Amino acid sequence: MIGHLHPVILHFPIALFIFCVVYELYRKYVDNQTTTNISGATEVALGIGMLTSIVTVGSGWIGSQDYGVTTEMTIHQWLGTASAVWSIVCTAMVMWKFKGRWKIQMVFLASLALLISAAAHFGGIIVHGNLF
Repeated sequence: MIGHLHPVILHFPIALFIFCVVYELYRKYVDNQTTTNISGATEVALGIGMLTSIVTVGSGWIGSQDYGVTTEMTIHQWLGTASAVWSIVCTAMVMWKFKGRWKIQMVFLASLALLISAAAHFGGIIVHGNLF
């Protein structure tokens, strides 16, 4: 049952991680806030995104048994898994290790958004075909 939930829950961590980057860039360059740290809203979104990405990956591995093994599936599975692991690393680095160093925090957030976007792209290929 949880494998069938993968297409439903996968959008949540993707949206949260992209929100983190967009919101922080907005704060810095549109709202002109001089900041040395990411906002509390970004920290909450990152933490929830990390937790839901772990659930998403688990449901994806369980649900993948319905699809069979293809190159796209293998790439998608491992990019998704790497995204969840990287989200744990990013959360730790952003919230604790590099607290007060906005530029370094943004490098972690942007790399996470790019990695999860790549995983999402291969998921789209699985669902919609190679022209996606």
